[in-house]
Amino acid sequence: MKAHFRKQFAFTLIFLFLISSFSFAQEKKDALKAYKNRNYNQAIEICEEEISQNAENINSYIVLCWALIANKQYSQAEIWAEKARKISP
Repeated sequence: MKAHFRKQFAFTLIFLFLISSFSFAQEKKDALKAYKNRNYNQAIEICEEEISQNAENINSYIVLCWALIANKQYSQAEIWAEKARKISP
């Protein structure tokens, strides 16, 4: 009886973990999608957050620069492009 309860309990924990992981993955914001939807400020925020978590994520720099240019923030785009060039010459 105890073995059955332990298996059921372990299965329940694993199931809950998988569901919570799936929910978190769905909540992750997509900078490229925001950019394509012309939500440039949101794309900028997402990219800056992604870069703060992984400073070598060149894709975040690229989308960030696109969004800054679309938002007419040319000097900021130039600064971020320089930073991107240093990590991916």
